Amino acid sequence: MGRVSYLAYKTGNELKFSNFGDEELEKNISNTKPKKEVIEGLDEEDMKFVEAALKLFKGYVAGAIFTDKFLKHRNFGDLEDLNTRLGWEKANIYGDGLKKEDLDYYKSNRVNMGSRINPTVGHFSHISEMILNEDIKTKLQELGKQIPEEIKNAELYENLAHNERVDRVNKFSEILKKAIDILEEKT
Repeated sequence: MGRVSYLAYKTGNELKFSNFGDEELEKNISNTKPKKEVIEGLDEEDMKFVEAALKLFKGYVAGAIFTDKFLKHRNFGDLEDLNTRLGWEKANIYGDGLKKEDLDYYKSNRVNMGSRINPTVGHFSHISEMILNEDIKTKLQELGKQIPEEIKNAELYENLAHNERVDRVNKFSEILKKAIDILEEKT
């Protein structure tokens, strides 16, 4: 984290951290196992999907939360700003800028809509429908109703100020922690 933050600062893009991530949770991802009642009645492929989704949720919650000087950086934002961000990342982050573990840390940012939020929301929605245990399905669907609209809609998300994005990401992370508790076998 220190090298990422220093490199960003040195290259004119100071990162503002809200959360540095959870290294212990990240290390624990490989030990993920769904509860029996969660996968009961599912075929082998769906069982593997549930386990993969659970790992995705844990990986998301373990990630850092930070913002930077680029306000809008997706298709819905300012194209000039998107090109500026991509140019900065290409010159400073990708390539020789960071070691692999530092690059992985940079990519772990929970505020990233395209590579972090969208797949996680998609898996959450799918798993909430595929679980056969009605009690668990109902709990997940109730949690799903609590996901902020801006997390489910990229255009709404992109119009949020940085502090509002961090707020929504924190709410989504809390929902995922509850989902993990519902889904995961504690060892």
